[in-house]
Amino acid sequence: MSDREKRLAVVVGLLGALVVIFLGYVKFNDGLINRQNQLSILESRVETARVQKKKAMLAKKQLNAYLGQSLPGDRDVANLRYNEWIRSIAANCFATPPAIKPMETTAARFGSQNSPYHELSYSLNGQATLDKLIEFLHQFYAADELHRIQKLSLTRGSADKAITVAMTIDALAVPGAIRPDFGSRPAARVAVDLAVDREAIVNRNVFAPANKGPEMERIAVQRIARGERLSVEVKARDPDDHQLRYELVDNRVEGVEIDEKTGRIRWLPEENGNYEFTVKVRDNGFPPKEATRTMRVTVTDPRPREQPAPREAEIDKSQFAFVCGITDDVGKRQEIMLNLRTENKTTRYTIGDKIDVGPIQGVVARIEGKTVEITTSDGSFVVELGQSLADGRKNSQSRL
Repeated sequence: MSDREKRLAVVVGLLGALVVIFLGYVKFNDGLINRQNQLSILESRVETARVQKKKAMLAKKQLNAYLGQSLPGDRDVANLRYNEWIRSIAANCFATPPAIKPMETTAARFGSQNSPYHELSYSLNGQATLDKLIEFLHQFYAADELHRIQKLSLTRGSADKAITVAMTIDALAVPGAIRPDFGSRPAARVAVDLAVDREAIVNRNVFAPANKGPEMERIAVQRIARGERLSVEVKARDPDDHQLRYELVDNRVEGVEIDEKTGRIRWLPEENGNYEFTVKVRDNGFPPKEATRTMRVTVTDPRPREQPAPREAEIDKSQFAFVCGITDDVGKRQEIMLNLRTENKTTRYTIGDKIDVGPIQGVVARIEGKTVEITTSDGSFVVELGQSLADGRKNSQSRL
């Protein structure tokens, strides 16, 4: 074999070896990928099994929790005891015992003996105030039971603030559940204290804008003498024009009364001292609102009786009415000048003029020289220049 043939044979052998190596690599790589795929599938199956196991454990835990919350597993016992429990908490919350009736449920829900649960449904219809309805709902959800209110309808009632209530209740009974403490175990889904829920809901009108509370005017301090009757009207207004009702709060003073419609306070104190009354006014809104004010009263000794002031002696003005001038010249108007010292003024009179000074009511009858004659209903008298009307009348009467 020539050198060339030898070299060619070597090349061919190398190429064949490479082909064998390549084919072996491909086969090995395909097997490796196949094994990796199988491993991934197995790992996925393991993970799925792990998840399913975890879900099964959670389901078992949840089932155990449901068994603890479930109604008694026997459907008839559950129906009897749950119906009694609902009626017991409704008795104190509704105006009259509400109508509670079981509702039909589909056969699929009840299932067979192997069904995971039994479902019970009830309808409840009655009337209650908002305050009492909240108390019922609190007691319902405060019990750690597998139940819920599926539907709740509220209709505003009459003027007595009653609400017409219609609700649908669903409950579950898990077969095998035994509940000796049925209805008594507290749940964590509501506040322990009913006042928390009551404050949040009852003080809000669910049918209309929020009720605005009444507003009371300030009450002034009252001062009264012992034995005198106190009568004060407390004034208040309501922005919503609701009817108002007044009352005294924690009143420890005997005899104090208040008119619940007008707010008038009446009292006849018997002892001295300082007293305080707390007055509350409440509207009839929904829900009602109220306001308070403090009234202070000071009771003192009776006032001494006032003695009537002595009547001043009536002044005879005619004693201070002097004839200070007489005009009786020929051809001139005849007149007199009368000075009224009590009034610090001088008045002129002529014949025929009326004079009304103190007890003297008359007419100037004659003017002559330094005298004037005045006629009254009791007769005539003459007054001289410089005399007072009283002196002239007195002198004339003495001469008679």
